[in-house]
Amino acid sequence: MEEKQILIESFSLDEEVDFKNKFSRMLIEKDKYDCIAVWDSNTPVALIVYSRENSYELSVPILRVSYKSLSETLTRHIVWSTINLAVSEGRNFTRINESPIDDFVIRVIQDAGFYCIDGNWIKINSKITKSTVEVSEHLINISLDLTEEYKSICRRFSDNLRSNDKSNPDSIFDLEKLLYPTKIVDTNIPNFIIPIKPHWAKELFDEELARESLFGASKSELALNWESVYYRSTKSTPVNFSCPARILWYVSSDKDGAYASKTSKICACSTLDEVAIGNSKELYLKFQRLGIFKMEDIKSISKNSRNEIMAIRFSNTEIFINPISLDKIHEVLASKAQIQSPRLVTNEAFFKIYSLGTAI
Repeated sequence: MEEKQILIESFSLDEEVDFKNKFSRMLIEKDKYDCIAVWDSNTPVALIVYSRENSYELSVPILRVSYKSLSETLTRHIVWSTINLAVSEGRNFTRINESPIDDFVIRVIQDAGFYCIDGNWIKINSKITKSTVEVSEHLINISLDLTEEYKSICRRFSDNLRSNDKSNPDSIFDLEKLLYPTKIVDTNIPNFIIPIKPHWAKELFDEELARESLFGASKSELALNWESVYYRSTKSTPVNFSCPARILWYVSSDKDGAYASKTSKICACSTLDEVAIGNSKELYLKFQRLGIFKMEDIKSISKNSRNEIMAIRFSNTEIFINPISLDKIHEVLASKAQIQSPRLVTNEAFFKIYSLGTAI
């Protein structure tokens, strides 16, 4: 009872006279609602309620965050986790029908692909890997028996896919990101395998290896974000390495064997949003909010006299259920070349590896 009162006092706004009754009812109706609070020591910093009333969507009637300077970062983590929860349950939509809703929450959910219709924020999150036409048809089909708001959103994306110039990777890349985790196979989006050291893989995106603190990794506020940055030397980087693109993360071997089960394997997939080259100081200042790298870490990366390094900004990371071994990678690529720098791979190879990594 004391915890309930703390949550009500922490997240009820002055003008809301019914929040207490609404939240109290949801706590009682445990068969209909999951109420989750995030605490920092004895202080509640976020409150989220899930409803599974409809089989086709995960609904969020309450989403409130109060965490000082980290409010937007924590919200990104909550929204990202919510989408992935809906995906894992086989639901085609996530809906946020909280009201009122803070401006920073709106920024986050818009970035994640939510669209607002009649006060409801809806995201399509079907886990499919199909051609442009097939994805377009799928969107119409999943909304056939639903209300007009769902039909409207699905028609919008369906029309955009059909009218899109598939030879232009930028626009189709944006659509694929907004439809995450949908993957569109008949596109000109480049695909790269990027090697990453096991330590940084753990810190940046491997939840299984990084489940050691309140929020996941050693610098918790940065581990919360669905967007991150990875630094590497510009040495041996192919001239065609650019964005937008998709990334397959190859976790390289580890000298001390600390992460043997995850090394020499492709363990995740992300979208490549930006590639920047510059000196270590300017890149550190530009991307400091996104990374777990310290200044001394970045300085040690440079391999040339100009002190230049590369920053790789990425997002929408999917951890593979089945990490792909080096032997299997060589088989798919029909090459036994070592993966020591970003390597361009064909669409066919990318989707073969992606299919193997995500197969249930």
